[in-house]
Amino acid sequence: MRRGTIGTRSRRGLGQFGEVFLRVEPMERGAGFEFVNEVFGGTIPGQFIPAVEKGVREMFEQGAVAGYPMQDVRVIVYDGKHHPVDSKEVAFKTAGNSRFAMRCRRPGRCCWSRS
Repeated sequence: MRRGTIGTRSRRGLGQFGEVFLRVEPMERGAGFEFVNEVFGGTIPGQFIPAVEKGVREMFEQGAVAGYPMQDVRVIVYDGKHHPVDSKEVAFKTAGNSRFAMRCRRPGRCCWSRS
């Protein structure tokens, strides 16, 4: 799965919007976790990239499948969208977290070990 999105609005008119596009790849055994930023052209402003990484890393550590921590995964954020008013750090953190989790929970669609 390459696409990850989140777009929500609260009832008080304060919105949160962040959209991320991720690629997830297996790495060699023992390599750990790697987050790669391939976003160019400001589709996701630089100040939100650490929030995307934080959301992905949280899910990596707590485990997206049955609560077991994951191992040896590279996550590449390559595109996304933001809104000049409604984009907040928490929206990009949630987008990274939820879409990485969704990607890993889909049977046959995650990058399992190459053993």
